[in-house]
Amino acid sequence: MRTPWLLLTIGALAVSGWLLPDTIYLSDPPALGYNPPGLPEGHPATSVEKDEGTGFRVDPSKPWSIYFSRGSGLYPSYVTIELNNEGRLTLRRMRRERDWKGKPVAEMATATLPPEAVARVLEAVKANELMKLEKSYSSGWVDGCQCTLQIRQGDQAKEVYFDNHFPESLVRFVTVLDETVAHSVGPRLVWRVEPVGGNRGVP
Repeated sequence: MRTPWLLLTIGALAVSGWLLPDTIYLSDPPALGYNPPGLPEGHPATSVEKDEGTGFRVDPSKPWSIYFSRGSGLYPSYVTIELNNEGRLTLRRMRRERDWKGKPVAEMATATLPPEAVARVLEAVKANELMKLEKSYSSGWVDGCQCTLQIRQGDQAKEVYFDNHFPESLVRFVTVLDETVAHSVGPRLVWRVEPVGGNRGVP
């Protein structure tokens, strides 16, 4: 006589499992702070794709945005940074652990940089002549670390891809960017888990 109840219980569990959301997270306390991951040691470039564009100079008086990502879908310190002229800062990063379905866990933090910090980042763009970089650099190395740099203003854009080769000008710029974020708002950053999928820069 218990068999029907057993079947009903199994069926209910199966249906509830099917109805559960794709991602369930434990109520862990949010992570705090920003520890700059820097850039790993690169390798000599084996191929460089030239940028045939004329390039442009960022006008500080007009809206602009910078997007920088480093790592890969398997890289533990995968981080993306978005910053605009108003100081609005958005960071995303991957955590080492995965959710109960085996999907990677992403975290996001937002903040506002003070004007002097924004000016410092923009000055680093100019000082390191990022607009003169070529379109892509590759070392031919398997896996490792990849980076994407995008600088936009109006309908103009500078986009560069780095595959395990990081020119010195990029390294200097990233050092300034990381230090600026860390010193300006790093200790106060609050990282919160967000669902993976549809987020720019997060695989």
